[in-house]
Amino acid sequence: ILLLLGTCLRIAGQGQPSPYASRITAILQQMPSPNDSLKTISMKQIEKLGEPGLTTLAMMTQTGNVNVQYALSAYTGYITAALQDSARKTAVKAYCRALKLVTSIPAKIFLINQLQLCGNDVAAATIAPYLVQDALCDAAVRALIQIGGPVAKPTVVYALSKAKGNAKIALINAIGELRYLSGLDAVTALANTKDLRQRRAALMAIANLGNESSDSLLHAAAAKAGYVYDSSNATAAYILFAQRMAENWPQEPARVIAARMLRECKSHAQLPARIAALQIMVNVHFNESNRILGDAAADPDPGFRAAALKMAARNMNTANTSYWIDRIAREKGAVKAGILLLLGESQQRATTRVIQAAMADSD
Repeated sequence: ILLLLGTCLRIAGQGQPSPYASRITAILQQMPSPNDSLKTISMKQIEKLGEPGLTTLAMMTQTGNVNVQYALSAYTGYITAALQDSARKTAVKAYCRALKLVTSIPAKIFLINQLQLCGNDVAAATIAPYLVQDALCDAAVRALIQIGGPVAKPTVVYALSKAKGNAKIALINAIGELRYLSGLDAVTALANTKDLRQRRAALMAIANLGNESSDSLLHAAAAKAGYVYDSSNATAAYILFAQRMAENWPQEPARVIAARMLRECKSHAQLPARIAALQIMVNVHFNESNRILGDAAADPDPGFRAAALKMAARNMNTANTSYWIDRIAREKGAVKAGILLLLGESQQRATTRVIQAAMADSD
């Protein structure tokens, strides 16, 4: 209690008695609140502290007192859930001021985490200096990804040119997660770096941005990796890129990529890439999905056949069942057996005749 009051009774290290000491102490004694009604009363009391009082409370995170952390976490959730714009802006100012004044890493991380939940452009600008600090970059990056907006996005790109080590990796990932196209040149410049961790992060970020101009770069990296897993994660990046392109309109570039992967991936070792390409092809050509999956269900690779039938099973209805009933007449052996299982699991009455006929099959 003495440690808590000692911190509370000082403002920004000036040793001046705080006019909020008794009010804050009374609030903390109610933490954690035993029920929602008392919790709401406590939240109202914290709100009445205003910016200076809330700053004082936020600075007390340096004590490591769990009641202080509980009070601030609860208040952040309260103002965010209640959509109280005025209280939220006040809290952001208080948290930002306290963030600059506290000195311990845990206290700074805690306050950055609060700003992640309730922050705005002001918070993004305040958090920016911590993007290049290894101990704080992870929390700072997560906060800016959550905040987003016109300040956070360019701030991440600018910080990338100054960062090193883990901070640089975190910022590369952030540009991809933010889908901030203006950061494409910055991450593309790192796509061929000798630093494996940076190269892997850059390829995934480029893929996440989903710009058609990146096709040749990502295709070359995946082809070099043989469309299998390697330490650069190039194949996974190219698959992600194709998926992002399928989210755009027109979807023709995604179809071209998927068709290219299906054409270039022939070995069993490349099966995961083939399956991913097949799923993309089905997504962008939904009206032709039966034909695409029917051809795949007749593939020599049993793993590829099984994947095709599993995709087909997700969309079985009366119309689709008719296609597979017609298709089974053209197949034999393991391919026919796989389609029979698909028809049986569809539980469509129209399949009964075909299944009964198969009971007398010589195979």
